[in-house]
Amino acid sequence: MNSQVFSRSYLQNKPEEEKKFRISSVIQSFIHQLVRDAEAGKTLYFYNIEQRIRACATSYPPPPPPLTIDDLLSGFREKFPDCLVSYQENWVDVGTNMRHLKKGILIDWS
Repeated sequence: MNSQVFSRSYLQNKPEEEKKFRISSVIQSFIHQLVRDAEAGKTLYFYNIEQRIRACATSYPPPPPPLTIDDLLSGFREKFPDCLVSYQENWVDVGTNMRHLKKGILIDWS
């Protein structure tokens, strides 16, 4: 039998700890590309939210409830202090008479 003790505060803090872990996982999924972009002289990185949503929708077992935009913004701002971190929605031309709404979080260190 497991002798581990689970205090009230430990159990109450589990949702917030899980959220922080998931935000950290999101950041780890793109941090290498962001660093490569910075090394190449770029001054911003766009985290595409739709790609993440599609990846989660096809995973098994089903993922936990999605992180909100505010959750991600808060976590990104903590990870990238002194950078401008903002939610963006931009229409992008993808062909003749076709546009796509691109949603994501912009990290700007210019």
